[in-house]
Amino acid sequence: MIRNIIIRTFLAGAALVGLAVVAVAVAGYMALQQPEFYSELRKQAEAPKTAEEELKQIALDFKRWNETSAALQRAESSNSTYDPLADIHSVSVTETQMNAVLASQRFGAGDVQHPRVKLLNDNIRIAAEYCVDTTTFVVSVALKPAVMSGEKLHLDIMSAHLGNLPIPLKTLTSWVPKDADLSSGQIQFDLTGSTPRLIVEIAGRNRKSPTVRSLQCAEGALTIDFQAIKLAEATTEMRLTQDNGVQGG
Repeated sequence: MIRNIIIRTFLAGAALVGLAVVAVAVAGYMALQQPEFYSELRKQAEAPKTAEEELKQIALDFKRWNETSAALQRAESSNSTYDPLADIHSVSVTETQMNAVLASQRFGAGDVQHPRVKLLNDNIRIAAEYCVDTTTFVVSVALKPAVMSGEKLHLDIMSAHLGNLPIPLKTLTSWVPKDADLSSGQIQFDLTGSTPRLIVEIAGRNRKSPTVRSLQCAEGALTIDFQAIKLAEATTEMRLTQDNGVQGG
């Protein structure tokens, strides 16, 4: 009987070891695979130069709108009907345009290379290759964007993958050292909530930047609505001009 117990115990242990080996092998295989969306984006032919030219034009239109708003506020009282708080400028950037820039320029940090972006409804997927010795993995995260108070962009981390292998969010956050500095310039990493979150200061040091009113992420496109900034110095100049006119009269 003891012999039978020993044999059965050995067979049960061998079965568990076998399952563990299979699980590790499957996990390793999944980790080495590329996510389908990333593979498709990497296979796409290099985007034409028109994509970069389109982005340059978008940036130029934004600059002109911002300068026009400032000029109207600095104008004489005859233009007092202009309300910067009602002046909204929409910027729409496509997934193709974003990946054209990422592919044509050297974006990366250390062993992280070839980033790509996939725009979905209320969801942004970002992936990049990560090299460890001679092995290359693809790490990807799904982010849900939201604008708070027009100055902060919240990016909730909804999921993370190593290749096609899902990484539990608790595991992801456990990799962050407890004494790590989670604030780096304009970006903060918030682990206090149920969902890990990246907080980005939109305005940064330039508090005279237009305010972000809304951000909409749809299939293949990202649209941002900006509100013109109300210049305090413009209001002061207008008052001084009016006062000088009264005194001169």
